Amino acid sequence: WNPSSFVGVGMIPPEHIQAFFNELHQSLHDAGIEGVKCDAQAAITMLGAGYGGGPKITRAYIHAMENSVAEHLDGNCINCMCHPTENIYSFQKTAVARASDDFYPREPASHTVHILNVVYNTLFLGEIVHPDWDMFQSEHPAARLHAAARAVGGCAVYTSDRPDVHDFTLLRKLVLPDGAVLRARLPGRPTRDCLFADPATDGKTGLKVWNRNFHGGVIGAFNLQGACWDRSIRNFREPEEPPPAVTVQFKP
Repeated sequence: WNPSSFVGVGMIPPEHIQAFFNELHQSLHDAGIEGVKCDAQAAITMLGAGYGGGPKITRAYIHAMENSVAEHLDGNCINCMCHPTENIYSFQKTAVARASDDFYPREPASHTVHILNVVYNTLFLGEIVHPDWDMFQSEHPAARLHAAARAVGGCAVYTSDRPDVHDFTLLRKLVLPDGAVLRARLPGRPTRDCLFADPATDGKTGLKVWNRNFHGGVIGAFNLQGACWDRSIRNFREPEEPPPAVTVQFKP
């Protein structure tokens, strides 16, 4: 269920949505904004009654958004909450899409789950879009985990640090002296032996993420055992005991 299904929601008719996005993005450009994240995109898929159905109105909204972003913001856009097929099959001018739930700095049990989500979601999304693995905070207790994942993820690397609160020692490990990011060539995906395992709760599997650069292969290994998403409580569940040690193997 969704609140809009019960109480309704105001929306802009498809024939006027291009003008809306043009005015919105022109004002952002004039204010010095260089890009946008277009969030909550999945909601429009539920609002197609009277407009030809969800797929039709979704295409109209996404194409209008992309045209406006291309005109006013040089195409700089992160698509977010956009996993319905109506969304991802409508992209024409934008290529980056969030692959996960958010980075939750106040949810200790969320961070290993976050890495699991982006890696396994990228297995599918990486064939259609360039997956975005979200920001993280460099001074956060889980920052090293997030940084290591971004290093093999092939994704953009960016932080949401508070002003003057940074771990530059960690950040320098992700970039060259001139600030260039050592980004791998492909979206980071799980290795074949991890595809049908449970690196969160089976007590034995380590997650391996593979990628390539211009000189060879790259593999990252992570112990993400312990926390998980519990559907019964609709929240992250912390482990009752310390996570076990795991062993992973690499071979050509």
